[in-house]
Amino acid sequence: MSMLKPPHSGIYHCCTFCSSGGKKEATCGCGGTMPGGYQGCGHGHIGHPGVSHWSCCGSILKHGRCLVFQK
Repeated sequence: MSMLKPPHSGIYHCCTFCSSGGKKEATCGCGGTMPGGYQGCGHGHIGHPGVSHWSCCGSILKHGRCLVFQK
């Protein structure tokens, strides 16, 4: 495993609302939140990057490296 290109540990998805089945406690690396106390990202809500992204780090590059340092 290369430290220059760590593997992603999350899901490449449109939002945590869809990929978690609507779980309110599911958070996302993009930092997006939905209204009403929902901590995960949803389509078009505050912090959502507007495109598919990795749940572990918020990167929008499907084949890019993970932006979170992993031991």
